Amino acid sequence: MRRADRETSYEDALKILRGCPYVTVAFHGEKYPYAVPMHFGVAVENGALTLYFHGAKAGKKLDLLAKDSRVAFSAVRFCENIPPRGGVACTATARFESVFGEGELQMLSGTDAERGLRCLLAQNGMEGDILPAALAKTCVLRLTVSSLTGKRHE
Repeated sequence: MRRADRETSYEDALKILRGCPYVTVAFHGEKYPYAVPMHFGVAVENGALTLYFHGAKAGKKLDLLAKDSRVAFSAVRFCENIPPRGGVACTATARFESVFGEGELQMLSGTDAERGLRCLLAQNGMEGDILPAALAKTCVLRLTVSSLTGKRHE
């Protein structure tokens, strides 16, 4: 990271991530990267960070996932533009908190898929029964995070 003074600790990056409304996941596209904003859930088990996502059981992201499971992701908790001082444009800046990382993404099934969906629902303040018919129509993805970096400018 070029501005090491803005890099957060791993623990703070995790706090920022937990406060984000969604994560943008970047897949290896055919010609260009393919970035998709997705709701997510966060789990830390035995020191390993895992993100869970859900969606349709067919589509471009799954086609790309079948070719390459390596993805990158980013999320922004907040961003506030600070106007220039004294009319000098290059003094403008922004306050923000963001995270970015990389990892391996895989499709889940059975009890693993249900556990991932429950994690995602809990992250978004929702709980309740998961009907087997609904779970059967839902693709649940697990991202095993290999790197996480947080950045903050206050």
